[in-house]
Amino acid sequence: MDRSQALQGQTALVTGATRGIGRAVALALAERGVKVGAIARQPGHILAELTAAGTPGQFYNLDLARPDTVESQLANLLQTFGAPNIVVLNAGMALVANLTATSLQDWQRLFDLNVHSVFASLRAIVPAMRAQGGHIVFLGSIASKQAFPGWGAYCSSKFALLALAQTLAAEERPHIRVSTLLPGAVNTPLWETLPTAVQAQFDRTQMLSPEDVAASVIHVLKMPPHATVAEITLLPQTGVL
Repeated sequence: MDRSQALQGQTALVTGATRGIGRAVALALAERGVKVGAIARQPGHILAELTAAGTPGQFYNLDLARPDTVESQLANLLQTFGAPNIVVLNAGMALVANLTATSLQDWQRLFDLNVHSVFASLRAIVPAMRAQGGHIVFLGSIASKQAFPGWGAYCSSKFALLALAQTLAAEERPHIRVSTLLPGAVNTPLWETLPTAVQAQFDRTQMLSPEDVAASVIHVLKMPPHATVAEITLLPQTGVL
């Protein structure tokens, strides 16, 4: 069956939508006729880019680093945007430090964005999606299944995210489909937030591109209604990193 037009006319919320993977996903959706609600702290050029991609969208300024306000902010957003057909939970951060050298404050800050804000988002979005159904895509990481020295807090948050996704899938099927992408290293602006010494350990030219990940998101979203891609592990041809 031809699924090339499967997404036309749908709506999507994408978090962290103005840079990196989130931006690539938002534009790929707009190219396929999906109206995107782009969620981020700064709009950048996303509205013009969505229009140029083929489908005008909307921008919503939400601070996902404050999970105590996320649920109420999203509830307000849904009153104007409506219940989405698609949700891509992409916003996140990284932290590089050995476990015992990680402060509780840094641990909390990372979990607030990578895990707690996702949980709060689901509390607002899932009840709104149940009646019509839909598809929720989690952006995990190869670090959701493999621990790396010096990345303990990040790996722990991504393991937690995968458990959250798997539990949601079990609880909400068959009405809401849930997929998790587990990419290896992706060349995004996230690397520029890390210490220079850490950046020097990696060859970003060998990493996946955000567009590679976006293509995988489109693939899982275009599956026929009776099928779900639960997980995709996507790696650079040269290896995990």
